[in-house]
Amino acid sequence: MLEAPNGNTPSRSGLYYRVIEEGAVSAGDPAVRLPAPRGGPMVVELFRAYYESAPPEEVIQRLLEAHVAERARRDLEEKRARSNG
Repeated sequence: MLEAPNGNTPSRSGLYYRVIEEGAVSAGDPAVRLPAPRGGPMVVELFRAYYESAPPEEVIQRLLEAHVAERARRDLEEKRARSNG
């Protein structure tokens, strides 16, 4: 079982929004939840790969094929490079 640095097991991540366009947001502004692409990775999969020091190559590839944040993409690419020597 994977553990976060604080000792918790990442299994429930809550709700995350992707920012499409920068701008000001105020209380009461609508937030729209669009369905995720069918078969796409879940946030918990990204969390697990983040906390795992060497996730399997197929997991890294699956996540890199999805729309993940640039910081997460860099982390995955660095892990791939370390595992490939």
